[in-house]
Amino acid sequence: MKTNLIYSILLFHILFVINSFAQTNNDSLQSAIDTADTKAKLILYLRHMSNQLSGSRDSNLLYYNEAIILAKAEQDTNAIIDIYENAIIFYSVRDKKQRAIDELNDYIAICKLVKDTSNIYKGMRFLGALKGQQSKFNEALNIYRDAMGYATDSLDVASLNINIGLIFFNLDDYDNALNYFKSAEGLCPVYEYDIRAIAINNLASLYLEIDSLELAIHYYEEAISLNKRINNRDGVARSYHNLGLLNTRDGEYSKAVRHFKEALRLRRSLDNKRGIGSTLSALGSLYYDIEDYNRSRRYYKEALQFVEVAGSLDEKAGLYSNIARLYEKEHNYQRAYFYLKRKVVMQDSINKLNSIVVAKDNKHKYEIDLLENRVTQIEDERDVISEELDDMSKRYRNMVITLISVIVLLIVIWSIIRYNKLRRN
Repeated sequence: MKTNLIYSILLFHILFVINSFAQTNNDSLQSAIDTADTKAKLILYLRHMSNQLSGSRDSNLLYYNEAIILAKAEQDTNAIIDIYENAIIFYSVRDKKQRAIDELNDYIAICKLVKDTSNIYKGMRFLGALKGQQSKFNEALNIYRDAMGYATDSLDVASLNINIGLIFFNLDDYDNALNYFKSAEGLCPVYEYDIRAIAINNLASLYLEIDSLELAIHYYEEAISLNKRINNRDGVARSYHNLGLLNTRDGEYSKAVRHFKEALRLRRSLDNKRGIGSTLSALGSLYYDIEDYNRSRRYYKEALQFVEVAGSLDEKAGLYSNIARLYEKEHNYQRAYFYLKRKVVMQDSINKLNSIVVAKDNKHKYEIDLLENRVTQIEDERDVISEELDDMSKRYRNMVITLISVIVLLIVIWSIIRYNKLRRN
């Protein structure tokens, strides 16, 4: 009898441990939410959403709808703003820009309702940047100009001038870009290194674009000095890379190599894959220009590993074209054809995307909008299916663990029975 009691205690302990292990974090969170009062529930929602920003690969924020409904019911403006901020960051970094824009519009409307000037300004700057990334430059300009009315100090105005200058830079309107960059530089106090460094780096890039090389060198060196003061290694690397491009154009290849290698060292330390690929590709082109084809091939091949993972379509197409050109120079026509074919495929993709943009801006806007809505709907359906599959996976795991528990139970019972029979014999 005593032995049976010991086995029973052991058995229940095993089952308790197994079942505890089977509970997921979401189950624990759901349990906490179910038992929490309204305020505590809202805090749990916000905490989970914040954790999801960095750790989750899901396409949708868990508990987002519940959180926003609860915050609005409580008329908790701060919580509402926090929830929208989480959603904006979540969707923008997952390249769901239209969803991020929709959330931003709601966020700005709430901030205007409560007259939260600083957050209106912040939201409008972010919205303008997303519109710029979509190449909707006129919309971005209007948003930035409206944001001027909510700027609280000269640094806010300087930041907006930089953003407007970048829009004009993208539109090849260099005179307006130059005026806005210079205005941004002038608005920054001497001690304000961050924004001054950005303005100066953009001035350098503009002068490089219009072949004012001496001015470009001057401003890049000043940007490097400022960024070193604030330990902005990414900014320093960008300026060194651009100096390398400038030196290459000027035929100063030894200086270019030195600047590219310094940019590469910094970008590797930051694990900036896109930047690493860009600098390696620039080194490949430099060595091609001086007919050192072995080094050129080595840098191009290494660049390929990064550009194919993190580069844009244009960067991929350009690198394929450069590698094809290199193999053609070496009379390796089979390899040249292989990379040229990849370049053509990539260029075809770029042309299709450009055609969609043109169509959207002209008579096919309605059809393209419908297509985008359908794509969004499909993505949402895919997310729902993904969540259902995750739930099925969790249920299956729990079922397996339960089955193991039953097997352990049967083994223990069988052991008890067998032990008792042996004792009787």
